Amino acid sequence: MMEIGNYLEGDVAEEVRLQLEHHLSHCQTCTVLVDSSRKTLRIVTDTGSFDFAGGDLQTHCRANHEQDKGYAKMSYLREVPPDEKASSVFETIQGAFGFVPNFFRAQTMRSDLIEAEVGLMGTILLKEGALTRLEKEYLFLVCSAANLSTYCVTAHCEIVRMLGMAGPEPEQIAVDHTATDLPFVLKALLNFALKLNGQPAKVTRQDIDELHTFGYSDQQIMETVVVVGFAKFANCVAFGLGTVPDFDNSRVQFPSKEAISATSKPNSLASPKKSGPRE
Repeated sequence: MMEIGNYLEGDVAEEVRLQLEHHLSHCQTCTVLVDSSRKTLRIVTDTGSFDFAGGDLQTHCRANHEQDKGYAKMSYLREVPPDEKASSVFETIQGAFGFVPNFFRAQTMRSDLIEAEVGLMGTILLKEGALTRLEKEYLFLVCSAANLSTYCVTAHCEIVRMLGMAGPEPEQIAVDHTATDLPFVLKALLNFALKLNGQPAKVTRQDIDELHTFGYSDQQIMETVVVVGFAKFANCVAFGLGTVPDFDNSRVQFPSKEAISATSKPNSLASPKKSGPRE
């Protein structure tokens, strides 16, 4: 793929190169041939071949594979073409992120569920409220890593990069936020999220009071709780459906159970001596 990537940089749109890299990271049956004389790419499958010059590669691939042969399925369940409602939602997602996650493609049997989940994602994650979009993405990442959700960690690491958000590498945030140069108060929030994610029955009023001493408001804490719950929901659905990662997941190395336990313990960060606004 490296040779193809180098070739494409000069002759084919960046979008095409990225689609090929994303798709070929998990599809084991496609072969890409570069026709240098025609300046085109040819996708070879076990049932035929076709020229590819852009668009949705997964749609092209699905159309040129037999239903139950060759194609690297996106989930454990049978796949059905998206209906009109799902297609409309997919267009919106494609416009916002540049790709349609397999998480949603795997649920085309119930387009109403896709629509509801996209609505939740928009309200909980994408819309800035008391928490910033970046803070929400970090919360989602650390919880997904603690739950060992390769799918969700890989997808949201890529989303952070797509958004051009400055800061530590998202994989580092996911696997060990305590080792980064994130602000101390943000680490406290992420520690609380890990405790709620891993030991929800042990969350007490003291945990909330400690967040107040770091300058977090009730609304910020409430949004944190909802983001943690949404991450757990997404992780569970991804595991149950067996969704294939949309991107290369080789950079994701999950922490040990001991490390997860250590960061989710109460009082893992000392409270400040006096309350004040978040840094």
